[in-house]
Amino acid sequence: MTALGTVDGRYELLRELGEGSQGKTYAARAPDGATVAVKQLAFDAAQDWKALELFEREIATLRTLDHVAIPSFVDAVQTDDGYFLVQEFIDGEALDEVVAAGPLSGDELDRCAHNLLDVLEYLHTLVPPVIHRDIKPANIIRRADGSHALVDFGGVQTIVASDVGGSTVIGTTGYMPSEQLIGRAVQQSDLYSLGATLVHLGTGVHPADLPAVRLKIDWQGHAALSEGLTTLIDLLLEPAPEDRPATAADARRILAGGALVPAVASTALARVGRPERIRAIERPKRKCPARVRRRFSMRDGTLRIKLGSRIGLSDLATVLVLVAVGALGTHFHGSGMALGFGVVCAVFWLLSAALGGVFQRFSIDPSGRYVWSASSMYALVEKRDATLQRLELTDKSLYVCNDRGERQDLTEWAEPFERPWIAWILQRYCQDGTLEDLDG
Repeated sequence: MTALGTVDGRYELLRELGEGSQGKTYAARAPDGATVAVKQLAFDAAQDWKALELFEREIATLRTLDHVAIPSFVDAVQTDDGYFLVQEFIDGEALDEVVAAGPLSGDELDRCAHNLLDVLEYLHTLVPPVIHRDIKPANIIRRADGSHALVDFGGVQTIVASDVGGSTVIGTTGYMPSEQLIGRAVQQSDLYSLGATLVHLGTGVHPADLPAVRLKIDWQGHAALSEGLTTLIDLLLEPAPEDRPATAADARRILAGGALVPAVASTALARVGRPERIRAIERPKRKCPARVRRRFSMRDGTLRIKLGSRIGLSDLATVLVLVAVGALGTHFHGSGMALGFGVVCAVFWLLSAALGGVFQRFSIDPSGRYVWSASSMYALVEKRDATLQRLELTDKSLYVCNDRGERQDLTEWAEPFERPWIAWILQRYCQDGTLEDLDG
C-alpha cells in the first residue's frame, strides 16, 4: 500500500481520518462503491504482541455485534504493511471536536445519554458481556440526524467465567474508574466512563481538570443540568462500582426520574436473556423442609448457607447395599462374619467419603458481596469472591450471576426439592436483608 493508494487492491483510500501511535484510520471506497472506514495496525509500529492481540479481539468482537449505533464489520485484511480492519463508515462529528467549541445544550446532552445507555445495555446483556473500556467524547460520533454512535472497540473486553485476576489496563485518564486502573473492568466501569464523558460534554472541562472530593469528581458547580441528568451523572461517578447503577437499564430509569435500584435489590429478579424478560422467584407452595431450614443462618447481618457436599444419597445407598449384602451372607451361611464384613466396609466407605469429600458454603452481606467456597477436611479447594448481579432459577439449577460476568450453579449438590426454597430465601434476603421466617 502506498500513500492514499489501496489496501489489498480492493479498498481505495480517500482521506486520512486520524493517526495513532500504531497506525492510521482512513476513509476508503469499497469495491461496491460504498464508503468504509479502514483502520490500520502497522506491524513496524506495533509495540508488542499485545497490540496484535487487542486488534484481533476488536475484529472478533465487531464480527458479532449488530446495533445501529455500532459500526458494522465489513472485512479484515493482512498485507505486508499491516493488519487492516474494514468497517462501516460513520459520517458525523466526534464529540471531542464538538465540545471544543463549547458545552453541549441540556437537550443534546440528555439525548446523548439516552443513546449511549441504549448501546451499553445492548453490549452488557450479551453473553458474555462486552465491556468497551474506552468511552470518551473522541469515541462518540454525532450524526447529522442528531443520533450518536460508539466507535473504536480497540480496548474491548469480553468477561468470561475463566477470567482470573486483572487484565491489561485499557482506557483514558480522566474517564477511567479506579477498578479499571488495576485491570478489573466490569459493566459499571463503562457506566463510570459515560458519567465522566457527560461531565466533559456538559461543562466543557476535561474530567481530569476538575477538582475531586473524597475521590469523586466535583463537577456540579460547573454546569446547570436537569434534575434527572444531574442525579444520574452523580451516581455514575461513584468511586465504588457497587454504589453505581447496577445496569444500563437501571441508569435509564434514573434518567427518566426513577430511583436508584441497588445491585443487591435487582438480584431479586430472575432474568433470562434481555432485562425486559423478568420474572420474580415465587415462594414454593409446600412447607419448607427442616433440612432446608438447617442450611441457613444469620450472623451480623450476613446470610450464610451450607450448600452441601459430594457425600449425598448415592453414598448412603452404597452403605445400605454393603450392609444388606453382609446381612444376606449371614442369613444364608449362618455366620455373622459376612454381616461384620459388610458393616466394616460401610464404615470405611463413609470415612473415605468424609475425608475426601468437598463441602460448599455460601455467604452474602447486605451490599450484595458474596463469598462461595468449596473445601475438604484438609484444605480450601476453590473460592469465589464477587458481587451478586442477578439470580436465575431454572427447572434444574439456581444460578448466581456476578459482576465479572460469571454464571455459577449454586445448587449443584442440593436435592431438586431444595432448589426453589434456596432461591426464594436468597431472593427475600436480597430484597430486605433479613432471613425469612420459614415456619409459616
